[in-house]
Amino acid sequence: AMEAEERDRRELEAGLRVAAARGEFHLLFQPLVCVQTRAVLGHEALLRWTHPRRGPIPPDVFIPVAEGSGAIVAVGE
Repeated sequence: AMEAEERDRRELEAGLRVAAARGEFHLLFQPLVCVQTRAVLGHEALLRWTHPRRGPIPPDVFIPVAEGSGAIVAVGE
């Protein structure tokens, strides 16, 4: 199981290195709404990654890999 997890992490790490160049990242904008008045106060930008083979990769999966590999700077750009 540990070997499979490590292989999966390495695959994600390699995918992160080329994801931006391939246009695999996209932003979603989530409104921030006042509960009392229902007024939209602003928006939160959420980064999403759609891997060509694996489909959508949740941020709680790819962000730690990006941070651990140093790819987080490229992802942020």
